[in-house]
Amino acid sequence: MGLALLCVGMLSAQKRSLAFYNVENMFDTVPSIFYDDSAYTPEGHYQWDTERYFKKVKDIAHVLDDVRADVVGLAEIENETVVRDLVRALKTDYCYVHITGNDAMGRDLALLYKADRFEMEKAWLSSSGASREFLNVRGELLGHKVHIIVCHLPSVFRSDEMRDRALKQLKLQTEYIVRTEQIPVFVLGDMNWTYDKRKQAYLGFDAPLLKLAAKGYGSYYVSNSWRLIDNIFVSGNEKFRIADCGIYIRGYMLRRTFSTTAPYRTFTRSKYVGGISDHLPVYLVVESDFAQ
Repeated sequence: MGLALLCVGMLSAQKRSLAFYNVENMFDTVPSIFYDDSAYTPEGHYQWDTERYFKKVKDIAHVLDDVRADVVGLAEIENETVVRDLVRALKTDYCYVHITGNDAMGRDLALLYKADRFEMEKAWLSSSGASREFLNVRGELLGHKVHIIVCHLPSVFRSDEMRDRALKQLKLQTEYIVRTEQIPVFVLGDMNWTYDKRKQAYLGFDAPLLKLAAKGYGSYYVSNSWRLIDNIFVSGNEKFRIADCGIYIRGYMLRRTFSTTAPYRTFTRSKYVGGISDHLPVYLVVESDFAQ
């Protein structure tokens, strides 16, 4: 009895993990009536047939099962059919959020979550001021209300002005949520630029992964160098402690050549090489105290 009395009201910490993964043009094989995805059909430029499609579904599911995150943001996933196929292929039991976006190439965002680890309340899209909208998801994590924004900023092949416009919108929307609702905001996304202290000062986000970028680590390989263009930011956080963060990497996710080691991508230029994705996932682990 004495021991039981001592335990009442004691605090212990629980952890939750969030991840983000750009899955590199994860299209089904069916032509869309809303945009031109003819390249990703059996007769199209990439000869994207059922065998290739389901191999990619299986490969992405393998990665996500290994990562085992409680909440996962996804980019470059074509539609809800693809999300459902992916969820069915997972060994882990995930629910999902998908809302069709306005990307001219049909590459959407999605969020997977374990219903016993994250309680989803509502979801919607908001304007980025550029080519792709932001996916917003409101819910509860470790007993705290949180707001999650999944984003995919304009490509490096688009103008810097478009990316800067999307960054400004991201900053404004995040600041508004923190100011008016006083809840933490987690931003999961492909930023299409390498984060640095200057951008951190501009956005005002906590960026735990920044220390990895400073050491030369990255989630994407381009121009003979690793770059951390995928990231997880936190804003207005007074509820959680950062327990861990990193870039998730395993040997089967890499392709080694004579001169380089890089993510094992599905296509190299227009050639099918059968890999998983040209990005690596990034993750963040948070913890919070709760009363027993």
